[in-house]
Amino acid sequence: MPPANLPSSTSRVGRLAIRDGVSVHQQHIADIDVSAKQAPATVDAALLTEPAEQALVSALQAGATGIRAAASRGDYRDAFTGIAALQPPVAKFFDDVLVMAEDERLRAARLGLVATLRGLILDIADISEIVTE
Repeated sequence: MPPANLPSSTSRVGRLAIRDGVSVHQQHIADIDVSAKQAPATVDAALLTEPAEQALVSALQAGATGIRAAASRGDYRDAFTGIAALQPPVAKFFDDVLVMAEDERLRAARLGLVATLRGLILDIADISEIVTE
């Protein structure tokens, strides 16, 4: 759940984020939201062997602490800047990886990775409400 001291309008947060360079593909946001709701509780990272999967895992590991720290001190501009830095590996992941793989274990690992990303973003804002006017 996002902290209570977020700006009053999620659409305002979205406008600030977009204006400040957070270029997130809207379709990827929808993919994240839908896919992550089907995710298991844990991620078997050993199954994530595709370069785009590994790049996203690395980017999340490198960025999550700073993003959460910025959000906890109320610096949402910095938090969204951190999220923006995830955009290239997120785009590459959704361009190169079939999340809904036939292999159930691989699908679960990929969905878990997407859920991790979704959770990080939802700690800051409800991405389903972002408008890009």
